[in-house]
Amino acid sequence: MKEQLNIIIWENPRFEIRVPREPHIDARDGGHIVIYPKARVSYTYKLPKRDRRELIELEAACEKAMLMKLPADHVNIQRNGNWFFLEHKTTKKGVGPHLHVHIYGRSKKSKRQPWGQALKFPDIKTGWLKTIQPYSKKQIILLTKALKNMLG
Repeated sequence: MKEQLNIIIWENPRFEIRVPREPHIDARDGGHIVIYPKARVSYTYKLPKRDRRELIELEAACEKAMLMKLPADHVNIQRNGNWFFLEHKTTKKGVGPHLHVHIYGRSKKSKRQPWGQALKFPDIKTGWLKTIQPYSKKQIILLTKALKNMLG
């Protein structure tokens, strides 16, 4: 599953929810999904009001799906609008900072991310992402069904 691109598990005309090909949190600890607005903005306030409200609803649905269907005891939400540009040395039209929301599963039993502590990620160059177990096909199906049931 790691060799695949990000998997879109839900979408509508304004947003996509994806399973990243290289998750930041191990599937055994609850895993990792990301919400992407289709509008190219780098800040939440730049989204239309309707989309800002919908983003909160999508975050809530992702939380619930992860807590119901995966081995997550809790979730953390992190909004970023700056990192996409790191993948592209030059800014072109349609490329650059892009708001996205990480939903991270948290487990009381995690050995990598101690319970009650802030998430910590080593430098990407260390290759640590290659050691993280992604979701299984079954887990992706469970998440997809849960989100479709909640969001349509």
